[in-house]
Amino acid sequence: MDNLSGNQELQSSSVDILLAQLKKLSHADRVLLGLYFYEKLSIEEISVILSTSPRMVESDLERIAPYLELKPISTHESRDAFSEIFG
Repeated sequence: MDNLSGNQELQSSSVDILLAQLKKLSHADRVLLGLYFYEKLSIEEISVILSTSPRMVESDLERIAPYLELKPISTHESRDAFSEIFG
């Protein structure tokens, strides 16, 4: 197996694992992740859409991120990684 196909298999496997983890989340958690990572909305914008406080949005993202083995939400790398999967 060449290095390119090995990397593609590893990436495909990682995506499959992440998708399986996402399916285990509640609908509300998936919506929140989609708004933050895919739509790239700010925490403040999400709080308005969901009629909740910015702190609650942050708290929910902090609770969900470790479950999905994402890097801390304060970095743009997590958002970019999520966008690669869904965008």
